[in-house]
Amino acid sequence: MPTRDKPYDARVASTLAAHHDELRRRCRRHFRRGVFQFEDIMQETMLFVMCDSRAAMITGTAALLDYFVYKFKMIMFQTLKRNRKMMTYADNQKTVQTEPDD
Repeated sequence: MPTRDKPYDARVASTLAAHHDELRRRCRRHFRRGVFQFEDIMQETMLFVMCDSRAAMITGTAALLDYFVYKFKMIMFQTLKRNRKMMTYADNQKTVQTEPDD
């Protein structure tokens, strides 16, 4: 993920800021509940897209917003996949079967 010292594109940042409400509406439809909240994944995506060199090459606003939604889905998937490996569910744990007492 991007860090503070990584350069960002001001045009991309201003476009994302101007269309923030539309992006929230479009991304909310694809959000799957998990360990993280919607705002966490939105923020990670904002940082990623603002620092992404591919996003800087996109010229149209509609194409940039579509790219943002695409990256939102990718970051959400990666985050859920990473956390699924760390979480242990009771259904997935093997238990030792004991013989009944007579």
